[in-house]
Amino acid sequence: MKRISIILSALILSLALAACEPADTTPEECQDGFVLVDDECVEEIIPDTVDPTFANVADITYTIGDDAPDYLAGITASDDVDGDLTTSITVDSSAVDLTTAGTYAVTLTVSDAAGNQATATYNVVVSERVLTNEELLALDLAAINLPTSVDEVGAITMPSFGSNGTLFFWTSSHPLFINIQGFVITPTVGSEPVDVTLSVRAVNGSATQNEDFVITVQPDEEVEVTSMVTVPFETVSEEWTLTDDPDVELFFVDDGNVPYIDVETFLNLLNGVIDSTLVNYTPVGDDQLELSYDVEWEDYDGTIVNETLTVLIDFTENTMLFDDLAFMYAYGIETETDFGEGLNYIDADYTEGDPVLFELGKYNFDLVIYENGTELEYLIPFHIANHMFASQNYFNVYYNGDQLWGIDTLTILDEEENPQVVQDMRSSSLNAEDTPDDVKISTYYFTAFVLDYFFGIKYELDVETYYPVLSARVRSMINATDNTYYRLMHTIVYGLNDPHTYWGSVGYYWNDPVNNIGTSFSDLGERNQNLSNKYWEVFDANEAKFGVGQIPDYHIIDDGKTAVIFLTGFSVDTPPWFKGILDELPATVENVVVDVTMNGGGNSGAVSRTLGYMTEETIKKHYLDYLDGSTTTYYITSDYVAYDYNWFVLSSGYSYSAANIFVANAQEAGIPIIGQKSGGGASGVYSVQTPDGTVFFIASTGMSSLRTGNEVDGYEYHSIEFGVEVDYPLVNLTNDDQLIAIINAYLAEQAE
Repeated sequence: MKRISIILSALILSLALAACEPADTTPEECQDGFVLVDDECVEEIIPDTVDPTFANVADITYTIGDDAPDYLAGITASDDVDGDLTTSITVDSSAVDLTTAGTYAVTLTVSDAAGNQATATYNVVVSERVLTNEELLALDLAAINLPTSVDEVGAITMPSFGSNGTLFFWTSSHPLFINIQGFVITPTVGSEPVDVTLSVRAVNGSATQNEDFVITVQPDEEVEVTSMVTVPFETVSEEWTLTDDPDVELFFVDDGNVPYIDVETFLNLLNGVIDSTLVNYTPVGDDQLELSYDVEWEDYDGTIVNETLTVLIDFTENTMLFDDLAFMYAYGIETETDFGEGLNYIDADYTEGDPVLFELGKYNFDLVIYENGTELEYLIPFHIANHMFASQNYFNVYYNGDQLWGIDTLTILDEEENPQVVQDMRSSSLNAEDTPDDVKISTYYFTAFVLDYFFGIKYELDVETYYPVLSARVRSMINATDNTYYRLMHTIVYGLNDPHTYWGSVGYYWNDPVNNIGTSFSDLGERNQNLSNKYWEVFDANEAKFGVGQIPDYHIIDDGKTAVIFLTGFSVDTPPWFKGILDELPATVENVVVDVTMNGGGNSGAVSRTLGYMTEETIKKHYLDYLDGSTTTYYITSDYVAYDYNWFVLSSGYSYSAANIFVANAQEAGIPIIGQKSGGGASGVYSVQTPDGTVFFIASTGMSSLRTGNEVDGYEYHSIEFGVEVDYPLVNLTNDDQLIAIINAYLAEQAE
């Protein structure tokens, strides 16, 4: 204890002595943190050689389309001397492409006050955006670019799918003006613009959205005549005698390729098919022309009937008003062939039809009154003139780009019999040319016009218009090469699914006038295929019965009492052939069965003439014309003497057209019908010739019919277009035993 006290006392004494030293005494050492400089203690400065540091540097991910990333998000920088340097960080992101997937480096830099610098690098991983179905759909909808107004016939682009996989399903509020393929049909001259709403249902996966686009379709402007040519007219008809004309004027509008012709000029070409000298032409006001002629005939009761038939053509409204459709044929001249030889029309019941207004403007045809020097030309589209005034008389004037051909329907109908005539008709300097768009468009409109007014099946099926059928193909037609184009026309014809409607000929832009488009079974519609199948069923059954190639004209059954005559068609030669067969029959024959199970039709006059050998009853033929609503029943007798047999008719599902009419007429005459419901077919057939030169045949609006009712209460007419029911069904048409049993049962019933 004493020792510690001594030490503490000594220490205190030494501190006191030091504190009492003089001020100018030089220190021998300095406190920590100070150094001796010039004999003085100054604060020691230690050099800063330590770099700053970064914290929280890590790779980041980015999806294309997002907001630009914050390259410093969460990152800090600090220094052991200067402390927090975060705000001093600089970023180099120049290598980063936020629009392209990939991995890109970002460099960070920071310095402290002493100039010590630190860097850090991390990656930005850029990836494609995985859009939702809704987002993909919205992108594709936004990419649709439709005009708000159109003023020309043509096409607009209505996409079926988007680049992001969206499917588009379109509807149109007015498909007559813009169809779902985007084909634009302009309204008639003088009409108001039409607002068409194109509605699209967009579907992308589970996402759907509807959107409307309104497009105003402007009406056509009036056409103007821009050129005129003269072409020769040459007739090759075998049924009528006409005068050739070397210089027929044709007119063209708007620098186009579709011909127009003066009405009077066209009717004068037909002189010989019709008596064109009867026709009067009377201008009405500034924009109408009336065609008229007087007809006189002796009615069945001896009364002389006089009537004036008129057509009023309105060149502003683009219409043709027929007061009576008889105008089309009442001035006709008889053919060289007497298709009604031996027949006497002794009476008729007739109900007048209504006037018919043909609205050509609805089919984009503009009629023109043209001042040609000092003359006024009343111009209508050539193919309208041909159809209205020539085709209805089974005659046509065919335009092939170089000349006009006068040709009767029967010649065109049978190209195999008249190959050179038909080949010459379609041989043209235009065979090697591409079909112009205006010709294709005019063909589209013309075909719609013909089907909407003159196609009898339209009325049977209650079709309002064939525009939807045609408009579904029109864009393909416009874009097609000629070979494809004519095959599309071929497809349209057989798509109508009517056995009386079939292909005739390719047009004059087809590059091979010698060869036509062939028709295969697969080209046919369901009704045509069924009819063909019925034929082969019966034909094969008969060949199985008689041997291949051995089906006879007739055969005798029932121990010589019954003859079955195979009547396989109706032509002008059928009645004398039929009489020849009857004259060959053995004396033992009491019953004659007229087998029309393989009969696909032919000439209607031959039907009545054949029946003249089967019955002394007055033959009644009933007709209904759907176009004007008129009805007619003809009462016909024959100069032929009926053979005294028990008569029967054997019918099948192939008994079509004239055979179908034969079944109906025979049934009404009291002749029993055995077998199967007939195959149908009730109309006449005539040709249609379109602006591109296509020829096809259609069922007319005049339909053979059955009539119910009576003279007091009135009559109703029912078309037999879809067949006639039989009196005695027979499933196996070639079973002679079953046929004989039906005949014997019928005769026994009649004997009671």
